[in-house]
Amino acid sequence: MDLPWNVYAEQLSGLGYGYALWNPQPIEDSEVLIGDVGWIRKGRFHRLFNAMKDAQDPLNLSFGVPDSYVPLRLDKKLVVKDDGAIIAPSVMSESIIKVEVGADAQVCVQVCCL
Repeated sequence: MDLPWNVYAEQLSGLGYGYALWNPQPIEDSEVLIGDVGWIRKGRFHRLFNAMKDAQDPLNLSFGVPDSYVPLRLDKKLVVKDDGAIIAPSVMSESIIKVEVGADAQVCVQVCCL
């Protein structure tokens, strides 16, 4: 049996919204940023360093940066922030069916075939 965070990411991967994190809240006190380099463990992103920040930036002090590190500099026009990227009211894998019932309630049912 696969681990829940792996199943979650696998089932949502085909929807085109990137890699789905089981727990999107970072360990650190900040959000995941453009330029973050790290790893995913148990469905949560762990920052190693940020490639767009200077070596002495607080985000890069915990683990340090690689030898001969030079921060990545991108033209501001290349960085596009879209806070409304997921506009669907619900995002679910193909094995989930949305069923609307009376009294203005909604239920998601997983269809399971063995």
